[in-house]
Amino acid sequence: MTWLTTMLLASCGQPPDLEWQTASPTSDGVDRQTHGDTHTVVVEETFVLGPQTTTSMVDVLFVVDDTASAPSRTELTSLVESLRGDVFPTDTRVAVTRDVPFGMMAARSLLEQPDTFRPGAGVALVFVSTVNHLEPRPVHFDELEAAVATGHPVASFTLAAAVPFTPCTAEATLQVGRTAFEPVVHDGRGTVMNLCGAGPAEWRAFLETVGTQSTVVRHPVLPLARPAVTVLSVQRDGTPVPHRLDAHGQVLVLEQMPQTRATIRVRYRPG
Repeated sequence: MTWLTTMLLASCGQPPDLEWQTASPTSDGVDRQTHGDTHTVVVEETFVLGPQTTTSMVDVLFVVDDTASAPSRTELTSLVESLRGDVFPTDTRVAVTRDVPFGMMAARSLLEQPDTFRPGAGVALVFVSTVNHLEPRPVHFDELEAAVATGHPVASFTLAAAVPFTPCTAEATLQVGRTAFEPVVHDGRGTVMNLCGAGPAEWRAFLETVGTQSTVVRHPVLPLARPAVTVLSVQRDGTPVPHRLDAHGQVLVLEQMPQTRATIRVRYRPG
């Protein structure tokens, strides 16, 4: 069974209802040990964190306009499924919504909804439109990343857009182009694809970039195997590491991202 998410959004800006199809737990490369009886259980987990380390958990959200030429939910989820276990990790969830006002500013309110993304996941936000919607004002990469962080301690955030660069679709106007989506590309992250003439090879290359960027850990967020009630110790090479629990004990957030690859050992009591 694979992970598949269908996001259904009511009209008039109502919060999304998420329907999750769950899969059996998969190995994420984290070393875990459990000690003690049911009253004194201590869980020990070992993480590797630092530059170019990756997460095994990714959430992909497609925000698609409602034009006739736009790809369907089935087409988009199938594209990600074809890359699962290769570019995207096995534990990847996909959400597709076509029922919100389109554009980066409209998406910001969606991103701030609590529990949209899993704590500790790598997040990819992908805009798909057959027209280039001009924004009332520029919306920058950092602004959308901050909107996600408002309610979600995530390991990374990447932004992408598939839009026409020229008037090549039935809905396109002379205002198409990359102008509204230039903020997608920021600091080596994010990618924009020309929807005009995009075939299977172009879509695959586009999503390969999205998948690669979304798995790279950029924030020191450690997803725990079980929600923690009490953290007993967090150490790097025997030295205590400043930290805090977040998301009801589901993740541990370190004060700083290690500048070099580091082994982080965590001991805690689960709920």
